[in-house]
Amino acid sequence: MTTYSSGHSGVADYVTGLQTRGDLESCLRKHLEHDSDQGPLLVALGVDVIGLKQINDTSGFLAGDKHLAAAAAKLIDATTHAHLQSRLGGDELAAIFLGAHALQDATVAKEKMLTCPNDPKVRCGIAPAAAGDTAALLIERLYTAIRKA
Repeated sequence: MTTYSSGHSGVADYVTGLQTRGDLESCLRKHLEHDSDQGPLLVALGVDVIGLKQINDTSGFLAGDKHLAAAAAKLIDATTHAHLQSRLGGDELAAIFLGAHALQDATVAKEKMLTCPNDPKVRCGIAPAAAGDTAALLIERLYTAIRKA
């Protein structure tokens, strides 16, 4: 798993093993300060884990945790070029891609997530950073992209 070292809290999400939302927001704040005319140099991939609530309700939270951990493993496998992978919250995960190939790398990772035959099933959205974005604005657009998927 690729990790974000500068500003990393050193604490992983206890269910997924991914970095925390705080680490994600810290990474976004740091990298959104750098504007570029060369296209998006920061792209966020968001993943919604389908069926987690139903599993929690019918089989219990331990089964739900296994489902979420499996989705995290799927994310790690699909996002080898990511700068950071984190749990966004609840049943959502995220990966941040940086650099000139960020959009291409995020798109390839999204397709891997969606075509992987292994459970759990997921919905994915992509949100490229825009001029003037804050971490909160980019995360809100990422949630919208996931919902529209």
